[in-house]
Amino acid sequence: MMRIIALVIAAAVAASTLSACVSAKQAACGDNTVTATPSDGQTVVLIDASNSVRADGKGGTAPDYADALKDAIAAAVARNDFVTVGTFDGSPSTVDFPTENYVTKSTRNNEGHQTEDAQTARTCLANALKAALAQEPKSSGSDILAAVDMAREKLAKSTGPKTIVIATDGVPTTGCADLTHVTIGDQASIERVVENCRPSLRLRPNLNGITLEMIGIGRSASDLSQPTYVQLSWLQDLWSKLCEVLKTKEACSVSTAPIKSGTDRRRGTEQKSADPVVKYPPDDEGYKTANGGVAFTLSADALFSPNSDRIKRDAEASLVGIAQQIAGRKDTHVDVNGYTEAQADEQLNLDLATRRANAVKNWLNAHGVTGTAAHGSAGTAPNCHPKPQNDTERQCNRRVDIVATK
Repeated sequence: MMRIIALVIAAAVAASTLSACVSAKQAACGDNTVTATPSDGQTVVLIDASNSVRADGKGGTAPDYADALKDAIAAAVARNDFVTVGTFDGSPSTVDFPTENYVTKSTRNNEGHQTEDAQTARTCLANALKAALAQEPKSSGSDILAAVDMAREKLAKSTGPKTIVIATDGVPTTGCADLTHVTIGDQASIERVVENCRPSLRLRPNLNGITLEMIGIGRSASDLSQPTYVQLSWLQDLWSKLCEVLKTKEACSVSTAPIKSGTDRRRGTEQKSADPVVKYPPDDEGYKTANGGVAFTLSADALFSPNSDRIKRDAEASLVGIAQQIAGRKDTHVDVNGYTEAQADEQLNLDLATRRANAVKNWLNAHGVTGTAAHGSAGTAPNCHPKPQNDTERQCNRRVDIVATK
């Protein structure tokens, strides 16, 4: 009897020691002894390491991906997923996975211990993200689609729920989706990028059955050129269309929502000069339309005070440049389209949009641009999110478009 009791005590001590050992491994984010089975849920988190999302070391700030990914990590832990963390830059060969198949599922039966293990997993993975953020780029540029493809390979043998979460500004400068020679804001450019990528993407297994989440789109380091709200919407539209080619349209989310900034990521001086640059055209530069015309998109917030149709004096400089460009093109017809948000009273919004369009039309007429027509609209403007979730997306509907055609 005494021997049996001793064996029971020894087993209990061993179990306690094993539990402590597993917890210690989890706390240190070391390798786990548990191997993922094909039916287990798996999440791959990708972090953009390219210089466009790194601070310049002179007061500029970088997107804080560790903070932005907290919800995705919490969701993966809640699903008991195995989690892999990777970084990428401009080449498939430099995609790195410093943390692979981290076990988030607790092996303990007590509910309190399970809650404790879930918190340990979240902390562990937060530390893994911070370690990944410290890695400097190994090649110049950014190839987002190549990184997604590498993540897909990590999930290839899994038959369980699969998720890829990617934190990036969504501005590739290498690969088939290279935006360095694309006019951002021009809808025809989206189709050209998609068609350029379609042949190579067809050769790869698609992402069918994989949920793809993209966060931080359009949010580069603060010292670099920043997109307007319409250009943010353009980037969102681009990635939504690429999701269709990747066969993950129904399970693809592309967020342009602002994310917190940090200062802990420094741009590598060696790579800084080598990185290609993507430029966002200013509002008064315009872009070509599909029928050969030219279009200009102006923020209503920049043109007018709230609920006003009187053009601000400091906004006239942009209008001067636009009037000169239109006059130089000898276009025969100009449409001025005013838009407001579909909030509050629709008729009041329509009236404000129309008055603002007429104000811009009258200003152009007074500065030599004839053949103009003004239109107002309350609701979703072209290339804007149909159900805006944040102020950046709502700003897309607060604008005036000037479109000149022959």
